[in-house]
Amino acid sequence: MDVPAQLGAILDVHRHTPRQGPWDFQTRNGTPYSHEHVQGEFKRIVKLAWPKKHDTDPDPPEWDFTPHSMRHTFATLHILAGKPAKWVSRQLGHADVTVTLKVYARWFEMVCPGAADEHGERLFGPDGTAVVLPELALPTDPAPVLH
Repeated sequence: MDVPAQLGAILDVHRHTPRQGPWDFQTRNGTPYSHEHVQGEFKRIVKLAWPKKHDTDPDPPEWDFTPHSMRHTFATLHILAGKPAKWVSRQLGHADVTVTLKVYARWFEMVCPGAADEHGERLFGPDGTAVVLPELALPTDPAPVLH
């Protein structure tokens, strides 16, 4: 996975920190964190970031944010920034770029709004009238009849 240089430096230091097991992030016993533990800690941090003003208030919509939401946010922001589909696909660990293209199709479409109009301007000129060079004009002779 491609990570920012600053994060890479932090992970390099972490990687050289002595630990009991093979995992980069693990419990004190040297076992990997469970999915439930990660989800629970994430939810706890989200609630700290967006606290309720009063206990009786409804849960803020931010409390629905999950680690998987972060994955979609990551992908969407990079697509909208114009990153190639193949790069985004590799970052997400998709087996094939077609998975990425199917899941995020609407975001890829938003990257180039008006692209067809730009191409049309090249074809038809800025005023919308066709530009046909005489040497490229279609022949006016009738087509030969083949028997």
